[in-house]
Amino acid sequence: MKLWELIKKHKWLITIVIFIAYMFFGEAGIPQHRKLNKEIRQLKSELKHQQDIIAELQEQNKRLIQQSGDNQEEFLRTHLYLKKDDEDVFRVTKMEEE
Repeated sequence: MKLWELIKKHKWLITIVIFIAYMFFGEAGIPQHRKLNKEIRQLKSELKHQQDIIAELQEQNKRLIQQSGDNQEEFLRTHLYLKKDDEDVFRVTKMEEE
């Protein structure tokens, strides 16, 4: 009987305590929100980095298109390893010593 009277008397306090506990320890609690916000910031930073790389590559592509034929051929051969139909291309790389 005493417990029931105590609960009836402090029902708002008990409700608030349960709500605060849920906010901290529940599946949609404050720590989870902070973790998700941190992940969002990291993803936005990565997106900005990728957009910068895309812009740089687009600028490089524009320059390549504007270049004369000799420079364009040199670029395509060295960076993209393209070749003419009647030739073979061999790539030589150094092996790392263990």
